[in-house]
Amino acid sequence: MKLLIVDDSKLNRIMASNYISNSDLDLEILEAESSEEAMLVLQDEDIDLILLDIIMSGMDGIGLLKWIKSKDIYKHIKVIMFTTLNEKTLLQDCFDIGASDFIQKPIENIEFVARIKSIKRQRQLELETQAYIQEITEQKTIISDVQMHMMQQDKMASVGQLAAGIAHEINNPLGFISSNFSMLKEYTNTFVDAYKQFLLDAQTGDFEASRSLFLDEDFSEIIEDMDELFDETAIGVDRVKKIVTSLRNFSRVDRTEAVEAYSVNEGLKDTLIIASNNIKYVANVETDFGSVPTINVIASQINQVFLNILVNAVYAISSKFENAMGLITVNTFVEDGYIVIELMDNGCGMSEETLRSLFHPFYTTKPVGDGTGLGLSISYDIIVNKHNGRIEVDSVKGQGSVFKIWLPIN
Repeated sequence: MKLLIVDDSKLNRIMASNYISNSDLDLEILEAESSEEAMLVLQDEDIDLILLDIIMSGMDGIGLLKWIKSKDIYKHIKVIMFTTLNEKTLLQDCFDIGASDFIQKPIENIEFVARIKSIKRQRQLELETQAYIQEITEQKTIISDVQMHMMQQDKMASVGQLAAGIAHEINNPLGFISSNFSMLKEYTNTFVDAYKQFLLDAQTGDFEASRSLFLDEDFSEIIEDMDELFDETAIGVDRVKKIVTSLRNFSRVDRTEAVEAYSVNEGLKDTLIIASNNIKYVANVETDFGSVPTINVIASQINQVFLNILVNAVYAISSKFENAMGLITVNTFVEDGYIVIELMDNGCGMSEETLRSLFHPFYTTKPVGDGTGLGLSISYDIIVNKHNGRIEVDSVKGQGSVFKIWLPIN
């Protein structure tokens, strides 16, 4: 990963470069002493992070930031503003343009490295996500069986419908994590200022300046607020981790067609998380997961069945309710050598004619463009033909539907 330091002060570039080189950041460092030189570097190098001074001769840092964010090929670059200024309006302008963070001069080693490390982690997460998407794409293989090909296409369509929701679910915690870091930065600066003043007073033996500083700032309130900010940030990080983990568990991209030990309850939980942004504005979810054993199945295919039924439930509920929340209920239990999964909704329900054609390929009650008519036929094939199970549906028009799935334990 490459970091470009753009600053017309050679001393600042040397200090920043040395701090990074002496840390565990493992970054390749490039330097530019002007915005114009930085543009040339960007044309020749694949840059991930930029440490950008705001005030420079020629084009200033804000001008270069605008130029970077106006180019699609550079929009992925994380830009950290480097400034001695304390003007919040100027920094807000930088954030509005697209800056990821800021570092105030003079540089303080520990804080400087920590801030760079945080932004690097964000970039790494983006690269891992891109690699993961690329990995999914490369897993597609050309198969002669048209039905298998259509099953893969239906799965990609389902994930595509949920992609915006997944991104939204990740962006929410990332948003307040970023906000919390900004506030923690301000608090850290307050403590650093107090510490520096204390060191100066220690040299003279007169601690009046330190005393005045501590009287001006309510440090007990700052400490209490910092504890809350750290707790909130930890919750946000855990939320992002849970979503990413659920996405990987759901897709099973590295073993799509492999039979493996599988927990039905965990598979349902992962699928509910993946679909949560689509569900939460339409229906409440109630679950009653029984004590069920692990079974050997093709996990990604079973998850696909759950997703298809949940997406249909959301559609049925949104078709019935305009200004009220519906209800989706998910139950699991053991019955006569089978794990039974019940997925119920109180949506619009189905007519007898629809029920007779429900599992037929290409049959759909949705408008053109909203459905392929393959989801439930593929689900039937996965449960009945590939896993020796059963799938049935009971529905009353205007009242709702119950999908019941039996998967053999042995």
